Amino acid sequence: MFIHKLKVRYAETDAMGVAHHSSFFLWMESARVDYLDKNGYPYSTMEEEGFYLPVVEVTCRYLLPVKFNEELSVSLKIQKLTAVSVKIGYEIFNSKGNVVCRASTLHPVVTKEGKIVRMPQKMKDLFLKDLKENL
Repeated sequence: MFIHKLKVRYAETDAMGVAHHSSFFLWMESARVDYLDKNGYPYSTMEEEGFYLPVVEVTCRYLLPVKFNEELSVSLKIQKLTAVSVKIGYEIFNSKGNVVCRASTLHPVVTKEGKIVRMPQKMKDLFLKDLKENL
């Protein structure tokens, strides 16, 4: 499991100081990019090699509100891996350890032209290692 830490920014909240539901998707993306960076396969390298991981499906269950300046931890786990896609699961925790959100995203591997292709071995190895750790 990979953990990404962040603080809720003022711009991510509504007039009541509660984080807007769309902010959770930005936090998940931030965790994915950090995960790739820290595991030696930055998204920029992936793009240079001609591969992209667009989001084609999202599930998200909001459990508790979060407010401006709250510290959050986004846990990221590889849930499923195929020859051409990866499903990533997330749990977002507040500083008290309460789960505030559970979500998942599905990403096919595509070329710049949007054609679905087989996952490169380097990417597959990274995701497979984490998938095995999560079993």
